[in-house]
Amino acid sequence: MIAPKKIWQGVLTAVLLLILQVSMAQQVRVTGKVTDASNEPLPGATVVVKGTTRGTVADVDGSYAIDASASETLVFSFVGFETIERIVGNASVIDVTLTEGVALNEVVVTALGVERETKALGYSVQAVDGSKFTEARETNVINSLSGRVAGVQITNSSSGIGGSTRVTIRGESSLNINANQPLFVVDGVPISNNIVGSSGSGNQEVDYGNAAGEINPDDIASMTVLKGPAAAALYGSRAANGAILITTKSGKGKKGLGVTINSNTTFENPLRLPQWQNKYGQGNNGQFSFVNGAGSGIADGVDESWGPDLTAGLLIPQYDSPRSAAGFRGGDLNAPAGSTITATPWIAQPDNINDFFQTGVTLSNNISLEGANEKSNIRLSWTNLDQKGIVPNTDL
Repeated sequence: MIAPKKIWQGVLTAVLLLILQVSMAQQVRVTGKVTDASNEPLPGATVVVKGTTRGTVADVDGSYAIDASASETLVFSFVGFETIERIVGNASVIDVTLTEGVALNEVVVTALGVERETKALGYSVQAVDGSKFTEARETNVINSLSGRVAGVQITNSSSGIGGSTRVTIRGESSLNINANQPLFVVDGVPISNNIVGSSGSGNQEVDYGNAAGEINPDDIASMTVLKGPAAAALYGSRAANGAILITTKSGKGKKGLGVTINSNTTFENPLRLPQWQNKYGQGNNGQFSFVNGAGSGIADGVDESWGPDLTAGLLIPQYDSPRSAAGFRGGDLNAPAGSTITATPWIAQPDNINDFFQTGVTLSNNISLEGANEKSNIRLSWTNLDQKGIVPNTDL
């Protein structure tokens, strides 16, 4: 007599064999070829059964072979190309054509313009696509890096439109502000981003802007930030603070003649102004009388507002009071010797600073032509920029 335990073991073994046979019967050998839009093979393309760890790689001819069931989905991918999916179904041969479209997400431009995969680099690098510089655009393109790259600090000038912008990567290293900036490289050509007239000592009388700010945002394809001396070793000591590689647009990859038009209009106003008091004027201890603003008068060398009451109806010589010499004011340094300042009403001027500022307007229009053939490519770009600042009589 056969023991019940052995009977159950035999039944269980038979069931497992049946399940294994059904599973194997559902899988078929799927073969095919992976090519690009020009029907060229893509060796190294990855073919994976979706949701599993089963996969293979295409050979030098772009051919592949993999086992999958009719209900499973094959995922085809390759660096720089769009990923596509195909359901196996009843097919035993599946040929696919991959199209380019995701190169900038996986490949960055490194030193000397060499393109490398981000994951293959041994140093910190971060790229920003050129489209980011034309959305809510800045007149100085370097300002557009603010908040987009980790470890990069952007310092804007307070001199108004056309002002300079400083860039530091991972902090300051010198008291000379021009010795802290990274090296800028435009299409393989190094440029200086030093601020003319600034050395970290003394005052900067005129802000002439920074060289990198002259680059047209509409002409930038990508901007890659190489952080630290290891990343920019090929550029020498000038890149000890890192390097920012700017790649400009070209007609490469375009079919036929393309026309691109970009137009932007922005408005600006002071974000926030102080709340001013209109009770007391300039001076100290309730006294004030202007002579030359350097202390020759009564407390006319101070900028605090501890002077006389503005509502007391006083007459006091002031900076903008008329002089006895026609056509001259109290603050005119070239006023004739011996001329006196006529006292004028000592009253408040509410909203005088608020009313000083105007609405700034920036108009930018760009048109570009690009095209290519099998041997060459070309791109022409023209931009018209018109900017009016929030301070009167400032434009660019």
